Amino acid sequence: MWQVAGLLTHSPATQLKNLASIHVPGVELRSVGGTSILDLEDRQVWELKADLDRYGLQAVALGTDLATGSVEDDYTLDRVYRATEVAGILGCQRICGYSFKIPAGHNPDRYKGEVIDRIGKIIQVVARADMSYLHENAPGYFGDVPTRVLDLVECFTEDEFSLVFDPISYLQCQVAPLGAAYTQVIGRTSYVRLHLDPGSKVLEHGKYLDDLLARLRDDSCAGIIALSGLADVKGGEELSSLAALLSR
Repeated sequence: MWQVAGLLTHSPATQLKNLASIHVPGVELRSVGGTSILDLEDRQVWELKADLDRYGLQAVALGTDLATGSVEDDYTLDRVYRATEVAGILGCQRICGYSFKIPAGHNPDRYKGEVIDRIGKIIQVVARADMSYLHENAPGYFGDVPTRVLDLVECFTEDEFSLVFDPISYLQCQVAPLGAAYTQVIGRTSYVRLHLDPGSKVLEHGKYLDDLLARLRDDSCAGIIALSGLADVKGGEELSSLAALLSR
């Protein structure tokens, strides 16, 4: 079974209230007032936890910038430790991150060993905190296409490492999300990221969404469906369309 979640990207006062008003129980925490969730002071993190409790919302994941630097740059685990501290305060067990940028024009496979070593060290820190690392597929990173995502999957256990399935990111890499990516990665996917249209249409490509949700249902998958833009829904026709989406 899939749980729907929104994303906090700027204003707790507005976005958390909106999510509560449409009965969405979970939220992925990315930033507050333009500040990354990992750059908040402890006091601000505790204030955010109080806001979540006030609206009856659960932090389902941290959306972080872990492993977003170049694979050729030096890397420390300081920010990973900070992620586990913040997640602990917020009562969250999932930490979303990436797999290091590959220099333009270089063969990503050249960096496979280095990426796996670095991701392994990140996972060790996260796992010691009884949390899991969720890998975001994204253009420009090692894990941008299914074959290299599977290179990572083969190295780490399901409890400590799982996948975010972002259809838009696969499209940006010229990979058909359902035709090419889905069957390869869905077995280790616990998180699906969909992008809401902030305008009059709740979701673009409605038929595509229907097909994706049907596949998830038929395959008896379970996890989180995080809807980017959901926290900015205000009501009216948009809310009616959203209600139809959530009932599928």
